[in-house]
Amino acid sequence: MQKLLENPEHPLLCSSIGIIRSGEILFAETVGTRYVDPVTGLQTAADADTKFRMASISKLVVATGIWQLIEQGLLTPDADAGEVLGFPLRNPHFPQTPITIEMLLSHTSSIREGSDDIVCTYSIPYPHGVREFFENNSSCYYSGCWAGPEEAPGMYYSYCNFNYGLLGTIIEKVSGERFDHYMTRHVFEPLGLDCGFYVPSMTEPARRSIGTLYRKLNAAGHYDPSLGQWVAQCDNYMNGFPDDLREYVPGTNATLFSPQGGLRASVNDMMKLMLAWMGRTDRVILSKHTVREMAQPFWTYNPAQKNGDNLSDQCYARGPQVFLNRPGLDRLVENMNLPFVGHGAGAYGLLGTLGMDLEKKNGILVLAMGTGGRYPGQYSKNNRWEEIMLTSAAEFAGFTYP
Repeated sequence: MQKLLENPEHPLLCSSIGIIRSGEILFAETVGTRYVDPVTGLQTAADADTKFRMASISKLVVATGIWQLIEQGLLTPDADAGEVLGFPLRNPHFPQTPITIEMLLSHTSSIREGSDDIVCTYSIPYPHGVREFFENNSSCYYSGCWAGPEEAPGMYYSYCNFNYGLLGTIIEKVSGERFDHYMTRHVFEPLGLDCGFYVPSMTEPARRSIGTLYRKLNAAGHYDPSLGQWVAQCDNYMNGFPDDLREYVPGTNATLFSPQGGLRASVNDMMKLMLAWMGRTDRVILSKHTVREMAQPFWTYNPAQKNGDNLSDQCYARGPQVFLNRPGLDRLVENMNLPFVGHGAGAYGLLGTLGMDLEKKNGILVLAMGTGGRYPGQYSKNNRWEEIMLTSAAEFAGFTYP
């Protein structure tokens, strides 16, 4: 781990690795820096209890909240999401096809949010609601919010963060609780975890343990590993924490709480969550049957049908990504086929992967903080930082897979 931080061409500021073998935590550590003083340059060390913004790994936790409501009989996977939200949710090219909960979970909803080089709408500002994303008379409207007629709902995969903003709002509608409060009360507190999605509502000890995310940038704002300085990208609270949204009405716009990527958690926190999904904790947040159902493949890329955007994702369940270990694409470890479900992550200089074998109860979490520029993988579409950590973790654990 330390060698990754010291690579002069591709330096990191911090890295985390967590390993579970046969349902037991084998290793959990974070090395590097959680904060760089912008005046003095002094660095504060991170440890296994430092909480970082987990980016899209957060979606696994949101899916857990949805499946809790399904388990309680308050939702069904094929429920019309528009009926739950209280406004019409239909692709105009397919007006008779409901957009369902499972389509949102699996990124087959046909909802589009743009791309980084055009527009990327992850959230709707307060006091607007998520419905305004689809209303052409609103300042929050995105004209490209629906896929075209060749990409039918439930059939075509295209990753969309806004799906999980809608799912967070659905959790609010069904439970009557604000999204971040629901996740704390029904997922984190039962497991004894002090983490959260929305920094203003987290406990004071949890907020004080949050690490800042950085990229190494030069004076022009470009990534520069040799001459750049560590510049904060997210969670820099040196001037205090933001105020809570006390006037917010639950069920209108949970994107404010970043369901798509806002979980602040440590490697130790994530190990407990992974054990809970494996059914290895005293408190049950989802039954084993429900976890298996959540992890069943829902969409798989078919080159003949061209039924997805075919980036790195090859298979997706109703919440987790399913890793098929296809060379050059979603392979996790160079010479090993890991039958893992989980999720990748990438935002604000953090890149990572969480993967689990729910049957053998093995798992790996890797996080690289301070990333930037191109550092392509050698055997997958992951970056090289993740490849090195994933392969090293699997070898250290002694996993035996073909």
